[in-house]
Amino acid sequence: MLEQATPTRPDDFRECLVVVIPGIGGSKLRGPDGGFVWDGSYLSMARLLANPRRLHDLDDGLEAAGVIRTPVRFFGRAPFYGYEVLIDRLAEEFATVPDYGDRPGEIHPRARVVSFPYDFRRDCNSNAADLEEFVCRRLRHFGLGDKRSVIVIAHSMGGIIARTWVDRSDRWSTCRYLVTLGTPHHGAPKTLELLVNGLVGWRPGICSTLRAWPSTYDLLPMYPVIESDGQHLTPSDFFKNQLTAAVEPNEVSKAFDRYVRTTTQWTARAWSLGNIHFIGTGRATCQFAEWNGTRLVTHKTVCQWLQEPTHSKIGDGTVPQISAIPMEHQPGGGWHEVGFKHNWMPHTQRMADYVIDRLHNLASKSEYAIFDWWLEQRDATRGEESKLQLDIEDAYLLDADQPPVALEWSDGATPFDDAPYYRITPDENGTQPVAQGYFESQVEHRWEFTLPQLSPGTYRIETSKSPHGGGPHESTKALFDVFDNSTIDRESDHA
Repeated sequence: MLEQATPTRPDDFRECLVVVIPGIGGSKLRGPDGGFVWDGSYLSMARLLANPRRLHDLDDGLEAAGVIRTPVRFFGRAPFYGYEVLIDRLAEEFATVPDYGDRPGEIHPRARVVSFPYDFRRDCNSNAADLEEFVCRRLRHFGLGDKRSVIVIAHSMGGIIARTWVDRSDRWSTCRYLVTLGTPHHGAPKTLELLVNGLVGWRPGICSTLRAWPSTYDLLPMYPVIESDGQHLTPSDFFKNQLTAAVEPNEVSKAFDRYVRTTTQWTARAWSLGNIHFIGTGRATCQFAEWNGTRLVTHKTVCQWLQEPTHSKIGDGTVPQISAIPMEHQPGGGWHEVGFKHNWMPHTQRMADYVIDRLHNLASKSEYAIFDWWLEQRDATRGEESKLQLDIEDAYLLDADQPPVALEWSDGATPFDDAPYYRITPDENGTQPVAQGYFESQVEHRWEFTLPQLSPGTYRIETSKSPHGGGPHESTKALFDVFDNSTIDRESDHA
């Protein structure tokens, strides 16, 4: 039996318990027989492609057993880069050993940087309840008191679970700081496209499985993001009248109710704990949808009826800026812009260093000076980021018609003196370019080019205003994948 220490409140934030919560797809799921149904391995991916129903039913007895550590492709398509870099860097800073959550139900006796793996198919209320038990057991083990003893660092949907925990828990004051990375606090319009239209190149069974998860509905945008017959509707209002076989209106309504309660309670409690919210920028991101009578058409252009002085059409490629800013910070400050794509955030040493730096700065401020410091830091952080906006997909299918790659200044109005330059290298560390040249065509202030034929694999694209590069404001980069659909289908058929 684990020995329990006398409860104390840490004076140094580095003595706190640090809980890392991954995003959707970031936890390993293990079956009753001990075999992994999803662990990021090539075999589990192939089996999942062959039979997506392996993750369809929530009463199948699967349990979360660890977080994804290294790069994988969720359902064989969406690049997902893992959490090992972030967790290891935090463990180094907090002078402890990491716990990746690989042994569910057990407490590592020395690990104060711990991962919270969860069944990412379930709704945020259910996972927040599990988080409550997870945190309380470890506070008792380490002898940490109920006041300001926990630091939560959450990526993507993990941030929604953390906010739900603060809302639902009677012991929410245990949370000292909450750090979110690319969390869609108000949902993501990209989820609408998945639920209603499906995704090009994905097997129909995959979309059906994703539509069966309550968590997918928790990621719907909760603000009026759909234009239909001159009206601007939330998904909850839209699906009450526009029924589609692909969407469960009751699930939409329940998710909206969860959001309203969590946001109301969170807004009342947020100022009692330190908040640090990182928002990815510099990527064209789905902003709103238009119903044309038969399908939803999503757009990456500015949503005029939602536009605020602090918002733009940029985001991290998945979550638009308007959604990544928590309600209590709109339209003021309290967030930090970073030039990373959504799934790339927890995988970079630089992002981990940003998180640690902000924790140090927050810890050095008095409780009443925190918000003033947020306002001061916001503009300084923005100044470090590129002013170029790159529009590129996470993944492309080999030999298929592809949308063009596009580049423009983030204000959408500044002209380029000449055609901007691009350079493509294999994987993130490649040095020898496989393609390079200039953007080919211009539509107003937006430049475009069509990707050349590339072999399947991961590529890095760097763009700048000229071949000679430029400062941090005048260049940007991203990773993308090229898939051979026929090869993946053949391999999954034999899995």
